[in-house]
Parts: sequence; structure tokens; C-alpha cells
Amino acid sequence: MEHKEYVQLMRSVSDFARRYGLETTNLYSDKNITNDDKWAISVSWKNRLSNNEILYSYIDEYKPDFDKKLKFPIVFGPREKIEEHMKMAEKKNADYFSKKAVSSDGHILPSPEFLDLSIVKKVEYALHEAFHNTPKLFFEEERDRISKWQYEEASAFFVGYLGAVHYFNEDGLRQQAIDHYQKNLNLGRSVNRFYNELDEILCFRVGKDGTQLSQEIIMAEREEVLERAKKELKDNLGGPINNAFFVYYHTFFEKIDDVYEKIKDSVDFGEIIQKIHSSYFSFQKK
Repeated sequence: MEHKEYVQLMRSVSDFARRYGLETTNLYSDKNITNDDKWAISVSWKNRLSNNEILYSYIDEYKPDFDKKLKFPIVFGPREKIEEHMKMAEKKNADYFSKKAVSSDGHILPSPEFLDLSIVKKVEYALHEAFHNTPKLFFEEERDRISKWQYEEASAFFVGYLGAVHYFNEDGLRQQAIDHYQKNLNLGRSVNRFYNELDEILCFRVGKDGTQLSQEIIMAEREEVLERAKKELKDNLGGPINNAFFVYYHTFFEKIDDVYEKIKDSVDFGEIIQKIHSSYFSFQKK
């Protein structure tokens, strides 16, 4: 897509989003292609999952003394910063998962990767990021980014995918948007299911005789789950598929069914937005 076409599309999406109360200030840039190179990484111990396994996490007998503790399981930054985390993970024999970020901090970056996306995906990303901009208008207090961010991501998930469904009038693109929404909803649910399986396997567990199971048994069970996950997920979300992969995507998908239950009976996008806003407000107040 040429830069001029990109700007025209983003202006159109921005107009659509504002009709439903979404904040689109600084949603996209009309400048030439940026040189910003944003990446994301999640790092995980092979033998633990949950919040205790993140790189630079708590210190105990299973974790070498890392430099510091992360407050969040995903780090965003330039390639050089991410490569430092990769080297640390490799040195400590930890799993890691990293990917190029085409959007970050509520902005759409007109990178070559973003321009190469399909029109449907561009619209999904734009509306997704517009939702991330929007809560700033509703909440004056500092948001708890650890416990509430998963609800924000789940809400942005539906605003992006269902927003694209309602944005397109042309049958072909609308059907693409419907198919993409259903595919990613199913992928998200699969990620959550495998995450929960791994989380249960990688806990401290005891056998029938009351003794703790050996790491060999636990790791063998982990490999069996990962093999099933590879067959089911294929390369739809990238790879490698390991602990860090599930930590990364579970952070985004964890609360999708909570939000889905709030909006599943709504067919009008305005009603969907209204229910998400009211639900998100209640999530924030918990």
C-alpha cells in the first residue's frame, strides 16, 4: 500500500471510530514511513509458568540471581534492547518468544510491516489501538497495569475485530473480517487452554506416594502439551511455541471470554462499545 492510501484509510477508520466515542488523537501518523523499530519479548523458565517464571523475577532455588525484577511479562523496545534480553535468556537456558510490534502505546506505526498488512488487518489494528487511547478519557486515577491490563487487552481485542466487521460494507472484505475474528477468537481460547494445562503441570506436584514428582516426569508432560499445541496452533501466531510463547499470548487473551460474555448478544457496534465501556469501568473499580 502506498503511503497516500495508508493515510486515506487511517483517516476513514478514525472518522468511523470517533462516531462510537473512541479516541483517535495521535492514532496514526501522516508522515513518511518511520524508522522506529519496535519489538516485544517475553522470557520464561522452562520448568515454571505463571507470574513467578518471568525473566528477572523472584529468586529461589529454580532461578539464578538475575539483575532485577520485571513488573510485567512483556518488554517492548528497539531491536537492540530485545536482543539483550534474548542473550540473557540463552545464557540462563530460559525460553523466549519475541516478535515485531507493528503498533505500540496506542499509536499505529507506518512501518513497512504495517503497510504490508491486508486492509482488514490494518483496520483491526487501528480500532484496537483507538480503544487503548480511549480509557484515558474515562479514568483520572492511575490504572493498575498489572491486574487490569488483561481486561483492557481483551476489550481492545473485540473492538478491533468486531469494529472491522462493522466498518466494511463490501461483502468480500466484511466476510474476511468475520472469518478473521472467528479464527483469532478460537486461537485465543486455544492459547488459554494450553496455558492452563502447562500451568497445572509446572506447579509443584506430588505423586500418589506423597513425594514430589521428579523434574523428568514434569518436563516430559510439558513436552507432550507443547507437541499438541504445535499441531493445533501451527504457525498462526508465530513461534517457537514454548513457555514464553504462552506467557506472551495469555497476557493478551486471558480475559477474552469474560468480555465475550458481556457482548455476545449484541449485533450493533454502538451497543458493543457501550457494554465494553460499562464492563471495563466495573473491571477498573474492582
